[in-house]
Formats: sequence, C-alpha cells, structure tokens
Amino acid sequence: MEMHLTDPIQILPACRLWLAQIDAADSSSAGNLENDLLEARLSARDLQRWQQYRPQKKKRQFLNSRLAVRAVLRLEFEKDSELIQFDSDQAGRPVLRSLQRGHLPQISISHSAEMVAIALSDGIDPIGVDLEIAQPLRMEALQSIVMHPHEQDWCDAQGDRQSEALLTLWTIKESIWKTLQGDSGLGISDIFLEPDHRTPVAQIRNWEGDVNTFRLRCFVSQCSSFFSETICLKAMNPKSRSQPFRGCVTQRIRNQK
Repeated sequence: MEMHLTDPIQILPACRLWLAQIDAADSSSAGNLENDLLEARLSARDLQRWQQYRPQKKKRQFLNSRLAVRAVLRLEFEKDSELIQFDSDQAGRPVLRSLQRGHLPQISISHSAEMVAIALSDGIDPIGVDLEIAQPLRMEALQSIVMHPHEQDWCDAQGDRQSEALLTLWTIKESIWKTLQGDSGLGISDIFLEPDHRTPVAQIRNWEGDVNTFRLRCFVSQCSSFFSETICLKAMNPKSRSQPFRGCVTQRIRNQK
C-alpha cells in the first residue's frame, strides 16, 4: 500500500485538514491485509463494522481510512500516538480516546474511493468534514433529497456546471449534518443554504436546540469552485492519475438562546 499525505491545512480557526490518497493495488494479499489490520489498530466497533462491509472493495476503503487516521495521529502526536485510540461512540460519531492523555482534539473523517479527509479541531465546537470524488451524479434522486427551491434556482443558474454545483451543496450539507451529531433526528433535507454569498449561509429547519452559527470552508482539487473563499488544492500525486474531488469542513458555533 502506498499513501500520499498532505501537510495539514489550517482550514478554519483551531481546525486543520489532512488529506490522504491511498493506492491499494498491492494490498490484496492475505499477508498485506493482516499487516494493515494490525497497523490500523481498529477499535472493537470499527472491527465489527469492517467485518460487516460488503463487497471487498468497501472493506478495503474503510480499512484505508483508518490507516490514514493512524498516519495522521503519528504526525500529530509522535510517540504519544500509541496511547490514542480512534473510536466511535454509540451514535457512530468518531472520537479520540486515551486513558493517559487529557484533552484530545475533536475529529471528523470522510472517505470516497481512494481519498480520505480527516479534520481535527482543538476547540470545543463540533466539526464535520465531507469529501466526494467529483463524478457524474444521479441528479433527480439527489435533488429530491437535498434541494430547496432557492438552492435549485442557484444550481440552474450554473448552466453546464449544474451537476458540480449540486455536489458542492451536498458536501456542505453533509459536513454540517456531521456537526449536528445526529441531534433530534435531523436529516440532510432539514439543512438549507443561501448560496449567493462568498461562503454559503446555513440554516436548520424546525431546529429546537441551541441557536447555531456554522463556519464553513469548501475545498476542491482539479475542479471548479463556486465560492470565493474556497481552498483550491493541487493534485495529490502528480506522478499518477489523481481523481478530482471537492469537500467541505464545518464548525458549529453553539450559542444559547
């Protein structure tokens, strides 16, 4: 297995983004799989999830995402990384745990094909990251889940880039949803955006929790951006064919009503 890992990107206050591209072409043998499982140090919950994945391609992508997390933890914490376990709570939200260390960063993770995005935040505000390989979409199916009328108008105004615009909105909403941590059963369709800004403004329909402000930043590689504050990245591995991708990192700023 070959991994290409970016330097950390300071994408939002107290929040950094790591990106990894993994070539698993040489990882199909039983010996390599055994070594990768040892290296990934899966928690009990993640091991169960990995065992339940079908087909094998999905199992490999899941394992690769955890290998990327271990690589990032080694760079972030050096020797202390051995004291830190990547895990998930009962709701499936990713967390870092350690009996030997005090405060640990918040973490969010997303993977698509061979790409992995890992966001770490030292602050108290929840974070979320979503990354998607840029590819043709089933427009009608996704629109019925995601779109509100004014969002549809904005996408229609993008002309032949409508599919890219829709995927951009999806990544933003997915990253926001992750910061909500499944609260009150809210879904993607409860999040609506006002995209006619330098950075989209997000609101939550029927939200009864704390008043929320969302600070977000889009990022892209080898594809067009729609917002002026988007971070445009170079190809992950210039020596090989790197797939274009787009994504978003969100911080949820919680204020009491």
